[in-house]
Amino acid sequence: MIQVRHIVCCVDFSDFSRRALDHAVAVATWYEARLTVMHAYNIPLATLASAPFLSPVPADAVALAPADRESLQRQLEALLPQGAAAGISVEYRIVEGDVATAILRAAESADLLVVGTHGRSGF
Repeated sequence: MIQVRHIVCCVDFSDFSRRALDHAVAVATWYEARLTVMHAYNIPLATLASAPFLSPVPADAVALAPADRESLQRQLEALLPQGAAAGISVEYRIVEGDVATAILRAAESADLLVVGTHGRSGF
């Protein structure tokens, strides 16, 4: 039998990712697994392009401002209504950087990775 102890569900706040989160909660409940709900914030290339040519861009110029990070955290936590994930451990995580890289890193520590699609395939 498969053992699922840790599930990572990546969300982008779309309806597709909300539905994926519903599935992740159901599977986490079934397996009594820990659930990490993650949003990867993509650093806009426009920020980097606006810097003078060949000058280093300070790290804080592309990082989320504390108020923006807090807002994203609240939005992330609001995806699961109170009691929706009763009985399972849920962690909410905001990751900055390249989305694909962030998802691959998160997948390394998970037994199951759940992401939404745009309806072009099944579960």
